[in-house]
Amino acid sequence: MNMSMSAAGALPAESEDYKVETAGLDASLKSGDPAGSHYNWVFSFAPKRDAALEYVLVDKVHPDGSLERVLDDRAPVFRDGSWYGRSVEQCVECEAAAWMYTVGDSLFLFRITVKPCAGEETVMLQPALITGESKAHYGRVLAGQRS
Repeated sequence: MNMSMSAAGALPAESEDYKVETAGLDASLKSGDPAGSHYNWVFSFAPKRDAALEYVLVDKVHPDGSLERVLDDRAPVFRDGSWYGRSVEQCVECEAAAWMYTVGDSLFLFRITVKPCAGEETVMLQPALITGESKAHYGRVLAGQRS
């Protein structure tokens, strides 16, 4: 699968009706306290036309093509011209966060499904790149080191 990337990272996915603004990580790390640290996946998109939404679903697409639901918003609203969503908190010590401790960049692919109240679903595939430099910084914080 080809993903739209630039030297700065992933380019925003876009459809006739929506444009992704954010697909990434929000890390809340406590220095020297991995057990008390967590992260969320955060997403936002802007509509190109006014339309009420029925639901927004976000799935992580695994390398084998399987999907893992990370967000299910059954009452989506636009705030300040955009939809915003965040996954449940993930611990940084759990198996699902093993990627955070690997060397180099980590690339994720998200499938964003938007269903307006009147109309068909729109599906956008959005990559999210977490750089090796960011992960190294997270590691230093978690170890209680100064950056």
